[in-house]
This record gives sequence, structure tokens and C-alpha cells, in this order.
Amino acid sequence: MNIEDRYEIMDLIYKYSYTYDENDISRFSNLFMEDGVWESPIGNAMSRDEIYALLGPRREAIAQRGIQNRHFQTNTILTPISDDKVKGKTMVSVTWQYPGEKYARVHLTGYYEDEFIRTPDGWKFSRRALYVDQSPHDLKVENDNF
Repeated sequence: MNIEDRYEIMDLIYKYSYTYDENDISRFSNLFMEDGVWESPIGNAMSRDEIYALLGPRREAIAQRGIQNRHFQTNTILTPISDDKVKGKTMVSVTWQYPGEKYARVHLTGYYEDEFIRTPDGWKFSRRALYVDQSPHDLKVENDNF
């Protein structure tokens, strides 16, 4: 893997954070292959359309509550599998700041396991799985049932 590939993959990871935190689920889901997989304790999606359908309503509910979330991804390790496929592992911390709160609070910590595929349009996620350090029931928006 050359340095340009590494930079492109890291930019993809950063775009993941920014597009989700900015409530741009259309751009967020397009970071994945058409048959890309997203797995987490809140649900799994087996295509770009399913990612949009799963995360769009969740992100909208978070925004409607006035919660500002931020994804901080760091300590990424990339392992080339072939010229067009790379595996990765990245630590993540997510903060939520509720309206009226002076400071954000840690919502979750954990890590992602990723598979990246080179496409004619650049690198994409073919699979992204989130593993959290706490139980899934802690991932709900307060007073919401999703």
C-alpha cells in the first residue's frame, strides 16, 4: 500500500465522522460500496440503501432532540490484503452534547473493524463493524426507544 492509498483511506474515515455528525446521511451512506455492510449493536445493514434506511431516522431523531454528536477516530492500523483491498482497525470515541449542557459527554468508546475496497471512484468501505466498550442499551437516546 502506498502513501496515497493510506491518505485516501484515512480521508474516508474522517468523512465518515463529518458526514454523520453533520446529519448528511446521503453522503455518509455513499462512503460505502453499493453492497457495503455496516454492523453495530443498534442494528446491521447489508447495503448502501439499508445503511441509509437504518441510520437516517436515528440521526434525524438525534438532531431533533438538539443533540450535537462528534465522532473522534484515532489510532488506525491498516493491513493490505491485496492491491485493491485493505483491512483496518480504528479506535472511536463519540460524544453527545444535549441542549443546555455546558460540556459534551462521552456517549461511547470502542473500535471499528473495517474492510476497504479500491473502486474507480476511490476507496470505499465494504464493511464497517462497531464494537463498543459498554452494553448496547446504553446507546439509546434518552427517552427514545431506538
